[in-house]
This record gives sequence, C-alpha cells and structure tokens, in this order.
Amino acid sequence: MLTTTIISSVEPEDANVGCVLLREMADCVPPGMLNTVGLLKTGATLASKEETQKNIFCVPNERGALEIQWWRRAQRILKRMKNYEPAIRDSARNVFAHVEQIRSEQLWCILNSTAAIDVAWHLSAQIQIPLLIQVWDDPMYLLMQRSLDRLTRDRTMRRFHQLLGRADRVAVIGESMLEAYRPYTQGEPIIVRHGLADQCHPRSDVPEPTEFRIGFCGGMYSHSAWRAFLAALDHVDWRLADRDVVLVIAGGEISLRASKPAKAIFYGWRSLTEVHSLMSECDLLYMPQAFEGVMRPMTTLSFPTKFSTYVATGRPVFVHTPTYGSLTTFYSEHELGRVANTLEPTKLSEVLLEMTTNPGELKRMAESSAHVSQNVLTRSRFVESVRRFTGCDQ
Repeated sequence: MLTTTIISSVEPEDANVGCVLLREMADCVPPGMLNTVGLLKTGATLASKEETQKNIFCVPNERGALEIQWWRRAQRILKRMKNYEPAIRDSARNVFAHVEQIRSEQLWCILNSTAAIDVAWHLSAQIQIPLLIQVWDDPMYLLMQRSLDRLTRDRTMRRFHQLLGRADRVAVIGESMLEAYRPYTQGEPIIVRHGLADQCHPRSDVPEPTEFRIGFCGGMYSHSAWRAFLAALDHVDWRLADRDVVLVIAGGEISLRASKPAKAIFYGWRSLTEVHSLMSECDLLYMPQAFEGVMRPMTTLSFPTKFSTYVATGRPVFVHTPTYGSLTTFYSEHELGRVANTLEPTKLSEVLLEMTTNPGELKRMAESSAHVSQNVLTRSRFVESVRRFTGCDQ
C-alpha cells in the first residue's frame, strides 16, 4: 500500500456529484493510505478534515469569452500567457514541494478542471513517484464550458493526451471513454464508476393508485431534452397509464414549464440515502443526456453517475439521449428497454405511451434495471475498481 496524495478541484464535504464520488472512493481504500487531499481552488478557505490532512493550492480561474474580433482573441491569448501560465507553474511547484515534504509515495490526480490538467501536466515532468490519472468528463467539454479560444483548447488537449501517456494507471468513467482514450495510455484504462448495491430487486408495483410518478435527481445539464420532455407531458395532458403524472424531483435547481394542469414535488438537494428512498417510490425514472452541440463530448464519453442511483432502486429507467449518447450503446448492450433519441414532443409522447400502456413493459424494464444493478453497476465492482486503480492490493 502506497501513501497517496489526491489532487482535485472538488471539496469532499461539498454537496455535488463529484464530491460524493470522491468521498465514496476514499472509503474504498485502507485507512491511512490517503495522507493528504490537495484542493485546487481559486481562493477559498476550508476547514481541515480530521482523518486526512487537507491543503489548498490556489490556481487561476481560466475562463474566457469567444471573441469575434481577431485582435480581442489575440489580447486574451497574450493575457493568458502573461498571467495564467506563470500562476499555474507556481501552483505546480507548491504541490510538488508539498508532495516531497510529506514523502508521498503516489500522486492521484482527478482532472475535473482545466487548472487540474495544467497543474498535473507540469507535475508529471517533475515527480519520480507513480502517477494516477482519473477522468470523469472529457476535457473538451470543460474547455467549451469555459468559452476558451481554440489555441487554448488545443494546448490543453495536447497536455491531456500527454498526461494519459505518462500516467502509470488511468481511470475512466465508462466504456466509450475507455475506447476513446486507450490509444493514448500505456496500459488498459480502468473503468471506475459508482455502484450502490450488490443486491437489488425489480420493482414495478404502483406506489400511488391515482398518480404516475416520474422521478428525477441530481443536476440538470440536458436542458433541450428536459424542455422536450415537459412538452411531451403537455401533449398527453400530464396523464399516463390512466393516472395523473407527478414529477418527483430531488436536486439543487431545475426549471419547470407546463401549458396544461401539472403537478411536481421539488425536494431540493438530498442525501444519497434520501434520494434512493424518493426514487424508489416512483413508477418511472427519467434519465436525460444533453442534445446541445457544445455538450456532445460529455454526452458521448461520460457516464451519468445518477444512472447508478436509478438502477439501484430496481425501478424502470427511461433514457432520453441522442443516438451518439453513451447510454444509447449501454442500453443496447444490456437490453434495458426503450431509448428516446428525439427532441420532437409528439414522438417523445408516443414512446412514453407505448411504455406505460403495455402492462408487461415496465415490469420487464424494472427487471433489467435490477439485473444491471446486481451484475454491472455493483458496489463490490466499484470498490474493486478503485482498489485496483490505486494499487491497494498489490
């Protein structure tokens, strides 16, 4: 077991999916293995954690605007070269000095920000200890999200690919990402994604006889899909299976719109245990992926963590994703049921009606969810993959 330092841009105690994953992964390794968590922040002050020392390394906030005029673009690029790059080098030197001081035997970098990629790239040329690289979202999505210019995007992607080649081990979130990154890595990437349970039973019972409950949890990044879904519910007058549709939502923020009488219950942000309980009492769970062009790298290569939460309930999961979405392939491979690849409300409503008017369809989808939860997205497989990635059992 090698004492390990994690470098990340998320705070383990925060309430978002990255923080949940970080906490869950930390629980998979032996006590004492993680000697420090290095947080790449833009100036926050955080309390120390008792079990694992926590250090903050300030990094610049690299965001931009896609300027039309060439001279404005040139100004931004020059400004980055003058301010951003020196600040990143300073951050990397500080992290390196910290790793040397505490004699860490392994460095685990989670590339969940552009600054994390840049700092890790500088560190990879300095450290003499094993380097572990973990990717949740494709860097191109992070770059587009920050409205960075093409030269900056090219630079960061070049560094990212070099990092994959320098890493001793690489962890990815799913099969499509594994296939995309395999040509750049030394060895076979390891899929590390969340799993909640090893035992799961299919549930197709009706929680409320007068209501058809559709559940959604977590953050909403698929805005066009969500708008189309709400319009599809308008198209069927918010009624499915001869019951009134009720949306059950557990998440920090979401927009709602209806042109017909509608009902939604908003629970706000809830713990993982509470989310599981709320979603378990729904007839159907809604799982969208983004159709927006700027989100294509994430839709294609990422694997939504909420999907593991969904299938662990044993409830049917309705996936709404483009044909190139990672879940389209996953559903096909595991025969999980119908997938809607359209933003046309009328066609979307037809898919919903076909699923809910067929007595055996929801039952079959529930059985498929439980099967995937027990055989693919299991807790034991999650633990095993984290331990293999971190070298716990070597």
